[in-house]
Amino acid sequence: MGFIPKWTDCPRNSHPSVKVKNQSYHFLQYIYYFLNVFVACIIYSATSSRNVIMFGLFKPKADPAITAILNDAAKGKITIIDVRDVSEVSQSGKVKGAKHIPLMQLANIADSRYPDHDKDLKANRAVAVYCASGARSHMATQVLKKLGFSNVSNIGGFGQVLASGAEVVPR
Repeated sequence: MGFIPKWTDCPRNSHPSVKVKNQSYHFLQYIYYFLNVFVACIIYSATSSRNVIMFGLFKPKADPAITAILNDAAKGKITIIDVRDVSEVSQSGKVKGAKHIPLMQLANIADSRYPDHDKDLKANRAVAVYCASGARSHMATQVLKKLGFSNVSNIGGFGQVLASGAEVVPR
């Protein structure tokens, strides 16, 4: 059989200064990696949704389109749906007049063929959907469109809706 050297047998790794340099190099690689991930999270939260208030740096701004939707909802022209989980709504409340339908239940409750269908949800009526950041509400708009709802809007995250003047009520 042939000779298979171990990494400790290698002369380039035998000198103590080489081991210290390699360990320092690997440690710096880890620090560099975690700093990049940290900076990427901050940049993502700043540019994607403006709904996350991270370290007090980024606060959502009022959106005139959301304000108009909230005014129409107060007049009864639009149905607003909160698709956040029950625990999220119990912690922070929901927009006044919004229906709380968690995303996992939305397909069944919005489908008119389902026995527990919400009679207030009609495919020909305008619907606006929000969640915590805008991701789940985007998925909810896709679900509603597949169910035949024609006028569906994603109004983003709860923070942005609040910044646009929504009144919050407890669950």
